[in-house]
Amino acid sequence: LGTLVGISGIYLFRHYGRVTALTGRSVMADNSLPGDGTFKYGGVITQTVQLVWMVAATTWWWRWGGEHGLDQQGGWWLNLLQVMGALQLNTFLHEFGHVLGGWASGMKLRSFAIGPVRFSNRKGIWRTDFQTAGLWGGGSAGMVPTELRNLRSKRIFTILAGPVASLVTAAAATVITLSAPGNPWSDAWQFFALLSTFAWAGAVVNMIPLQPENEYSDGAQIYQLMSDGPWADVHTAFSMVSSTLVTPLRPRQFDTWTLNRAAAFLKSGERGLLLQLFLYIHHKDAGRAEEARRALDAAEALYPALAHRLHADLHTDFVYGHAMLGRDAGRAAEWWR
Repeated sequence: LGTLVGISGIYLFRHYGRVTALTGRSVMADNSLPGDGTFKYGGVITQTVQLVWMVAATTWWWRWGGEHGLDQQGGWWLNLLQVMGALQLNTFLHEFGHVLGGWASGMKLRSFAIGPVRFSNRKGIWRTDFQTAGLWGGGSAGMVPTELRNLRSKRIFTILAGPVASLVTAAAATVITLSAPGNPWSDAWQFFALLSTFAWAGAVVNMIPLQPENEYSDGAQIYQLMSDGPWADVHTAFSMVSSTLVTPLRPRQFDTWTLNRAAAFLKSGERGLLLQLFLYIHHKDAGRAEEARRALDAAEALYPALAHRLHADLHTDFVYGHAMLGRDAGRAAEWWR
């Protein structure tokens, strides 16, 4: 495990110098924004507590297993497979909880990722991608609302379903492990002990308001949606735009007030750029060329800090915008390149 941690560190930080040069700041800087529910050093504190929990829980389980005549099965390679298997199963059940919550709220599944495998639906066709970065864990479930009523409550219910699924998984795995002595599944007790450990940690940690990497934890998103402030507008805006994937809603029908409020609040990062692009397509579809140009220029101003990680598809918005609205062949060609 120590070797894997070392390899993971090399993989994650191999581009550290390049990213720092591009962004002009440390990639480990605190990215918390006002009102997002997170707190400084929250990630470090939570990761430390989580590590202590993992060590303490596995130590206790191993001692408990010895006291009840449950031997450790296999060598280090089998233990490693059990660790990875329990981790991926825990992630799958957590994300599937989000899916069940979304279905119960009338949403549709558009993407699902577990580890390195990602399933996505584009134009009604499901496709599968393999991403090496996912080998180290992680997952996501993309649920899209099919109607605009009660967007916030539906989003909260969908997000909360993930930690609830982890809680159910933790309780079930704990019961199965404790009842292993003398039962047919006694040989698999280590796997269920690991699953119990990961699931309890996931159920608690996911509800703590944190901002790991570029996405907020479930707890942070629930806090933001329930606060009824500008962060709620940000989430509502993204849900509103994503609904166009499964409904006949046109960009001109977006709630202008919500988009303007969200964009005025979030003026940095990839989400800030996307909000400006949402305003751009909203005004363009409504025939307001001047407002569309202003939103496009605002998005372009945010681009330099995001150039190293922005998806290529988004560049076409700038190509079309400068060609169609600005009639600027030079800038359109530059964005095309």
